[in-house]
Amino acid sequence: MLPKKINDYIKRTTADDDKLSIRDTLQAFGSVLKILLFQRDWTIPIIVFVLLFEVLSELLVFELVKIPGQFVTALLNRDEHAFWKVFERSLVWYAIDIVIGASVKLLHGIAYFILRRNLMSAMHEKYFSNNVYYKMNKINNKRIDNP
Repeated sequence: MLPKKINDYIKRTTADDDKLSIRDTLQAFGSVLKILLFQRDWTIPIIVFVLLFEVLSELLVFELVKIPGQFVTALLNRDEHAFWKVFERSLVWYAIDIVIGASVKLLHGIAYFILRRNLMSAMHEKYFSNNVYYKMNKINNKRIDNP
């Protein structure tokens, strides 16, 4: 069921569409965040993991941009041992980059699915509560195309 604040917001805004305040907008945004984030069990941990893996990905990119310069330095110094050391390190960094990149994409998909499920569940609960479908058809049967 939707929080009471959204119902109050809808009543206020349908009467005075031109008089929306920042406070009303922030209250509605807070109510939507409650629906999205705090309705199901796994929402917050998945979002935390997404943020964590994004930070790890950025830190990894910071290390990966150093590798070409290290290759050039090893080649200019004609140091074969340093070259192979940089080569081995670059293989490890790129393997880690592949795993983190795939994890980020997977977690983004899971977060999208969970947030969409939360929002749709709340919308369906609101729509089917108190026979809203029948009230909409009864009030405005001619103008509503697909209720």
